[in-house]
Amino acid sequence: MTLLIRAPQARERDVVLKVIYQMSEAQFKQYWVAKIFRAEAASPPKIVYSNDMQYELVTAIPARLLLWRPGPCVLE
Repeated sequence: MTLLIRAPQARERDVVLKVIYQMSEAQFKQYWVAKIFRAEAASPPKIVYSNDMQYELVTAIPARLLLWRPGPCVLE
């Protein structure tokens, strides 16, 4: 399975890290380094730089999961 995540400093990435993972950027990077080191993951998430790139990859990758919320991303 391939995990896609927006590039650092994208608003969507901030929401995913804070709301879903409940991690800082540094914690998220450390988390994936540890997963790869322990052979729990083959590679870190693929970074996407735009919505168009995200939609292209989602349609091209066979095993995929998309977390998508229409409308603006709001952090409280």
